[in-house]
Amino acid sequence: MPSRVVSHCPAKNESFEALRASERERQTRFESISSALQSSSFPLNRNVLRSLAPLTGTELLTTTNDGMILESTLSSEIGLLASSISSMSMQLQQLWRALHQREGERLLH
Repeated sequence: MPSRVVSHCPAKNESFEALRASERERQTRFESISSALQSSSFPLNRNVLRSLAPLTGTELLTTTNDGMILESTLSSEIGLLASSISSMSMQLQQLWRALHQREGERLLH
């Protein structure tokens, strides 16, 4: 009875590599779009984002430095969900900081 089974399927490996290459290309494209928009001089308001979304083939959103969503091209339900997640993330960060501060105070006493 065999203790190990080895399978090799070149087509699957090639497909996996093609998928990885496609993902890297997509990530590079998103980073380029993000960089270009961040260095732009025009206001990134809702109308501008709505005009740019079809051109870039992406959904766009702007956030504050701490992650609060300001404007978005996401559908209202997804936008509300993303906003809720962002708000929860900020609350968790505040709790984390408070816990670390308390722990630091406790260790000093």
